[in-house]
Amino acid sequence: AALWLEQHGFISETVRHLRAAEAFSEVARLVEGQLEQAVVHGEFQTLLQWLESIPENEAKLRPRLYVFRVIMAAWVGRLDEADSWLSKLEANLESLEDSNEATTEALSLRAEAWAARAIRTAFTDDLATTTKLSERALKLLPPERLVVRSALAASLSRAYLMAGYPRKRVTTLIEARTLAESGGLTGLALLFHTLEGNAQIGLGKLEAAAWHCREVIRVIAASAEPYPAQSGLAQMSLGIVLGEWNQLEDAATHLRQSLDLQQYQGNPYSFVESSLALARVQQAQNDGPAAWQTLTLAERVVG
Repeated sequence: AALWLEQHGFISETVRHLRAAEAFSEVARLVEGQLEQAVVHGEFQTLLQWLESIPENEAKLRPRLYVFRVIMAAWVGRLDEADSWLSKLEANLESLEDSNEATTEALSLRAEAWAARAIRTAFTDDLATTTKLSERALKLLPPERLVVRSALAASLSRAYLMAGYPRKRVTTLIEARTLAESGGLTGLALLFHTLEGNAQIGLGKLEAAAWHCREVIRVIAASAEPYPAQSGLAQMSLGIVLGEWNQLEDAATHLRQSLDLQQYQGNPYSFVESSLALARVQQAQNDGPAAWQTLTLAERVVG
């Protein structure tokens, strides 16, 4: 049954089936093969759930599982967990390097570990260290590791935002989108397209922001893939712009759609941003109880 489910693309169902059978080595093999696709498709929470289903003794045999667990935990705001898995990743790589030659794969894993540390550091206020780690990781990462390179660029853009460098953020996102497009990674290109739209809001370029978001929403609507994280971010940013333009009904519609998507696949930072934006719109509509309900839901979901 598990083989049939896997062959037909029912990955979550396959993971559940294999776990029930305690076939944990098969779970680890399956998830390792899906790491990059899950990120490209914006299924961040789903990937984290898959990673959590793998016992540590199995994950140790496949260090890339550690790399992506650090990245996903950081992206969804579980920073203590990211720190814990980063320590395990680095300890695991040290033990592997003590017992093996410096193979190409080992060097690639070490580069991905540098990238994971840079991504985690991007969620602090230490831009200098984030930049230094990012530059080192990018030098060492093989060109074909496009997903990790893209994850690094996304996190670096966030660090620029938090440090007050919105134009550097935009430049980083444009470079990352170009890289993703050149590698045929549509989902990541859409993610950077969306983040670029969000960055344009910070620069006061609302028309440009709306164009980016509408373009992403249009492409996803015509796609066979839902791209939940990308769609949620695009709906959020477009809702914020429409609120600024006092198009309150349309703004509320997009922000509600954003919350529906991000509640399951997004991250708490964007969920809170969407909730605050929707509450402001509801206040502008003189609907205080609805605004309070929105904020209460955000508190309950994010904790």
